[in-house]
Amino acid sequence: MPMPRPRWYKISSVPPLLRSLALLCATAAPLAPALLPSARASVVEALDLDTLVQDSDAVVLARVMKHWSHLDERGRIVTDFQMQVEQSEKGNSVPGSAVVVRKLGGIVDGRGMHISGEPGFTDGELVLLFGTQGKKTYLRPVGMGQGTIRVYEQGGQRWARSDAQGITLTKRGDTTTKSRAAVAEPRKLDSLLEEVRSIVAAQK
Repeated sequence: MPMPRPRWYKISSVPPLLRSLALLCATAAPLAPALLPSARASVVEALDLDTLVQDSDAVVLARVMKHWSHLDERGRIVTDFQMQVEQSEKGNSVPGSAVVVRKLGGIVDGRGMHISGEPGFTDGELVLLFGTQGKKTYLRPVGMGQGTIRVYEQGGQRWARSDAQGITLTKRGDTTTKSRAAVAEPRKLDSLLEEVRSIVAAQK
């Protein structure tokens, strides 16, 4: 499936109030989709939990430490997020180590790029990441936002839910029927991690 076309914009062309908010996105990336010019949702094949695990080089529970935007080797604006691993369910990362997760888009020198469906992260938040690496030094979320499971606390327990904002999920070969994300409804994190471990063990 082709990569969604990026939307380019110049901060100077945005009204003053939105300009200030857009610049704030450089340090609060998840706000960008709500503040920057709207775009149609990206149509992406829906991936179940088994497929997310299978297509991942790394499955880690990690906390976002910091992020920065820059131009990659192809001249595209990208944003890198450094995360500290809390638990590793697949791959070579160990607790306490750092991984870098890359998203397409961000703001560099007053020029920005936004791709609908690319996940953003907030410094300090905890995520369950399904990432692919290949020969790169960074991870890319599998299936765009599908590879990002948001973790939050409620009632003294950790809960998890898929982040599929900005994407329309469909079954393979079907662009008209909408599907649901792998963790469409909130789940207890411990239960989800136990299922992930079972899938990893079965796929070895």
